[in-house]
Amino acid sequence: MGGNCEEPVTCVILTHMRTATVREAQHNLPRILRAVARGEVVEITRRNRIVARLVPATRLPEGGLPDFVARACAIWGKSPRGRATSEIVIDGRAERL
Repeated sequence: MGGNCEEPVTCVILTHMRTATVREAQHNLPRILRAVARGEVVEITRRNRIVARLVPATRLPEGGLPDFVARACAIWGKSPRGRATSEIVIDGRAERL
């Protein structure tokens, strides 16, 4: 092998950062996360099969998450019609027994 690397695994991660094995990810997670934070996508492989893909986090939309409670109230009013969810779950569990 060429180059000045004492440990080829470390050099591969530092120069390519497109894929990493599970073992490499366990031993070099901070480096991998820095690459992802810079915008790179890193695929984690086990036995040459991709098992995970690390992608940079997306920003939340302006104003944060939608107000789900207000949205539900706009659709159903103060109290939704029909049975309570807990009753439906209890009935479903009783049917399986």
